[in-house]
Amino acid sequence: MTTKQQVTLNTYRKNPRLLAKPMEDELGPGGILHPLLVAVAKDRNLRFEIRDRRFNVYYGGGNLLLVDGRKWPWMLHFDEKYFKGGALTPTLPTQVSAIDDAHAWVQAFQDLINGI
Repeated sequence: MTTKQQVTLNTYRKNPRLLAKPMEDELGPGGILHPLLVAVAKDRNLRFEIRDRRFNVYYGGGNLLLVDGRKWPWMLHFDEKYFKGGALTPTLPTQVSAIDDAHAWVQAFQDLINGI
């Protein structure tokens, strides 16, 4: 296994952890993804992690939300494995096209956290 000290950036092949410019813009004030960023900033138990053209919101070790920005429309996903055993998964938008979609997810965060 390669250690961090052995990585040569000239040959490192993983994609950088960057968001596409349109996604960055939509995370800003007035953007359709901005409510998600505000919710994470307000709750110290939530963590925002950038991946290759997508981001995750984590609660503890659980993946609360994945926003996949690799193609339009951006996809919104929660891992329903947390709700196996009887709990009902909230019905949420699977794509983001308006700020109301992000607000719906923020409002459901507590129900999703309870499922985790």
